[in-house]
Amino acid sequence: FSGIWGCNLVEKDGQVGRVMNAISFTEKTKYLFAINKGFIGIRDQPYQVNENVIRENRRIPFQNMIYIGDGFTDVPCFSLLNANGGQSFGVFDPKREGSPKKAYEKLVMPKRVVTMNSPRYSKDDDLGALLRIAVQTICSQMELRARNAI
Repeated sequence: FSGIWGCNLVEKDGQVGRVMNAISFTEKTKYLFAINKGFIGIRDQPYQVNENVIRENRRIPFQNMIYIGDGFTDVPCFSLLNANGGQSFGVFDPKREGSPKKAYEKLVMPKRVVTMNSPRYSKDDDLGALLRIAVQTICSQMELRARNAI
């Protein structure tokens, strides 16, 4: 993999000591646009994401993206992808009191995400199965678009 972004952590004595910098909810959408436009070195050139790139020349269309988030800081990304044909999945901690109810009321009911699941991605887990189907669907749609373009 390349062009993966996340929070930077400080290591202390072989363990995570603290979060050095967190990615805020507004930065998350910036990174989605960077992926969309094909800008890999966005940390070194943060304003590059504001360059105009016509939709036909964008590296990864939003409709080919899947976003997994766990709460309100992910709502802008959910909205961006949902408005542009991408897919959004939510995760929550089923053991944490109030988490399932909050996830349902705040994210599922207003249709901000396709579904909410515990963050388990293996072959036998619901979210893992849903993500594999979503990837297969995106691949099939890409193939159909490529055949129709010929």
